[in-house]
Amino acid sequence: MSLVLKSTILSFYKAFNKKAEVIEFKAPYANQLPQFVGSAAKELSLQIDPDAAQTLVDLVGADLRSLVSELEKLKVFLHPKTQATVADVTALVGLGEESAFDITKTCP
Repeated sequence: MSLVLKSTILSFYKAFNKKAEVIEFKAPYANQLPQFVGSAAKELSLQIDPDAAQTLVDLVGADLRSLVSELEKLKVFLHPKTQATVADVTALVGLGEESAFDITKTCP
């Protein structure tokens, strides 16, 4: 990167910091994901048991967008209930666990 470009970028950030607040958003660590799920569920007016939150993380993984998407599906799946249990999570999210390859292995 050229010196002129670095200088331009640096002056942009200095000017930006004078007019706005910079906030850094870090992804949660793996051990914080169940708490993230609980908070995201609360924003959706959904209550999720701690074990159910951990199960969701175990089944979906660490992708935050996927976790929120599964919570949104869970909310629709549970309606009119608002309390999610491990059984609810495994019933909904567990539906997608088998791949097409797994299913075809069972065919004669």
